[in-house]
Amino acid sequence: MDYSFLEARVYRVSLPVLKLASFDVFLFGRRFVLRYASEVSLADIRAYLHYREVVPGAAPLDALHDLRVYDFERLQPDDLMKTIEIYQSFAKSAPPRRAHLVADTLGYGLMRQFQIMNDVHGVAAQDRLLVTTSEAEAVAWIGLSDS
Repeated sequence: MDYSFLEARVYRVSLPVLKLASFDVFLFGRRFVLRYASEVSLADIRAYLHYREVVPGAAPLDALHDLRVYDFERLQPDDLMKTIEIYQSFAKSAPPRRAHLVADTLGYGLMRQFQIMNDVHGVAAQDRLLVTTSEAEAVAWIGLSDS
């Protein structure tokens, strides 16, 4: 994802205690952007959510999850449920809006399943989550665009 159009508003998050091998975290004003690698560990998801809980004001921030290079073929059958359980353990405040940007139909289908599971298990209503293959739609929906 090219963030140059937001360069004046971008602050690279300095997370000395948060060592995330699976993704980069950026902070754009009051929004997070997470750029995922091809594999993401459940431990990294837990570490990111822990960071959001312990840093004042971070928990309610909306986030764009850029999953375009994530290898959905490596996803294990129970990984989505394990991720839901991790989110449930951190659900202390109103859930932020999350946009999930994917590259293909496999990613789209699995993240739509994840979106529905979030709703069914009380983590976040479906209208708090977006799954899309359009970068422009994700950026606009999460509130990163100037328009």
